[in-house]
Amino acid sequence: MQRQEGLSAQGARLLNKIAERCHSVAVWKDKILWAVVDASFCNQTVFRLLDPKIVLIGRVRKDIRLYGPAPPNASMARAGRGRKASYGPLLPTPEQLRQDDATRWKKCPIFAAGQKHELNYKTIAPVLWRSGAAQRSLRLLVIRPLRYRAHGHTLYRQPAYLLVDNIEVPVAEALQAYFYRWEIEVDQKDEKDLLGGVVRHCGGAPACVSCGCLCGVAGGSDQSLWIEPRRGRRPTSPLAPAQTSDSVKRRAFAG
Repeated sequence: MQRQEGLSAQGARLLNKIAERCHSVAVWKDKILWAVVDASFCNQTVFRLLDPKIVLIGRVRKDIRLYGPAPPNASMARAGRGRKASYGPLLPTPEQLRQDDATRWKKCPIFAAGQKHELNYKTIAPVLWRSGAAQRSLRLLVIRPLRYRAHGHTLYRQPAYLLVDNIEVPVAEALQAYFYRWEIEVDQKDEKDLLGGVVRHCGGAPACVSCGCLCGVAGGSDQSLWIEPRRGRRPTSPLAPAQTSDSVKRRAFAG
């Protein structure tokens, strides 16, 4: 059976339904709904279907073509036939902006991994992404690679390139929302590795439902699940890398 819609369209419609339900509650009526997505959901389909009240923050490639807004008098200066100018001059790509020494890095404190960090970023707004968001005004954010120490060496993480579809949103809030999303990604990975959410423990339908409920409860309880250790061993947190073997998973579901 051929599917009628892709994942991008389904995800955008699902976000619209969530926003509609949230705005129907009086307490949440004026709240902002953040949608932080990866590059696979930051595309033309999502921008076209998504509710304008939802703030979308998406990762993009480092080589996308961005344009500035058209000058106000661009159509007046043009004589004769032709369409009205919708896009202005070509802007630097995200990677070119990162390497541009003329644009200085700005600093922003964010909270991630249980502590505060000093984040360096560059931004341009408004920008237009012709092949992705058409004439919608966006903000480009380039996050400098974070430095960390490992095994006595100084290493760097990969840079991040983000687009925000609401230029009125404060940059600090957009950056913090992006790092909150990463915390959720890490939590889901821990649930899959420890609880075996992607491992079929038995083929029955009730077991599949119980497995999904158990993973949901573990994530919603702020990872307060503890596994009873073997005799003579100290209790170990479920976040410990050593507790990811199949025997540990069987003891978790057996208990």
